[in-house]
Amino acid sequence: GGPGILLLDGWKGVGATLATKRVDVLKINAEELLALAGEGGTDLDVAASRAFAAHLPPSACLAVTRGPDPAFLWDRRGPGGALRKHRLTVPEAPGAPQGNPIGAGDTCSAAMLYALCLGEPPLRAFAW
Repeated sequence: GGPGILLLDGWKGVGATLATKRVDVLKINAEELLALAGEGGTDLDVAASRAFAAHLPPSACLAVTRGPDPAFLWDRRGPGGALRKHRLTVPEAPGAPQGNPIGAGDTCSAAMLYALCLGEPPLRAFAW
């Protein structure tokens, strides 16, 4: 097999893992991103930039969910390694019963990791 894919779904107690700068995908929610970036900010773009600078290698991507609101994926695949932001909308499900959202983030991470293992690029994998 190949080198594998390290998807980290969490931000508390993972400092040693982040310090390795070997995480391929950091998948967290918006509140967790702001907490990880520190300094009490509310700008997700600034927080993403800080997260990349402090914790992620240039080849990584940062996938951030926001409940029913659009999700974002940041990567450094822009010109000259510039940070790029991709917006993904969450499909509406009219008439679907409103359920408990616990586990939704884990499901998102599992689907993304499965798609990555199938060879999908990160943006397409996150859209799964």
